[in-house]
Amino acid sequence: MEQNNKPIMEFTGKGGSLLWLTLWTGFLTLITLGFYLPWAICQRAKWTAKNTFINGKQMKFTGKGSQIAGIVYVSVFLSILTLGIFSYWAYCTIKKWIYLYFEPSDESNPQRTIDIF
Repeated sequence: MEQNNKPIMEFTGKGGSLLWLTLWTGFLTLITLGFYLPWAICQRAKWTAKNTFINGKQMKFTGKGSQIAGIVYVSVFLSILTLGIFSYWAYCTIKKWIYLYFEPSDESNPQRTIDIF
């Protein structure tokens, strides 16, 4: 019989913590007139990585907002200039950058919780 080597993925994120993250990063992005957006993207990526497990190993995100700021600012400008058409390419470029900085965590006892809220 053939053994299944498919990786086991688990996501343990909670809606309440995502709501709070979205509210405070959205507020900071708003009061800085959009300049906080690269750091908000990184905060969301850190939250996603912290709540993602692959074969029981927690993921971590090591990217920084200053590393992607140029890409984000140019993407926003080109998306406005092209009435949103460029936003599809921008989204994919930013996602590719985010996944470049996903890696397994070295933490020995990761926290796992599954709640409705």
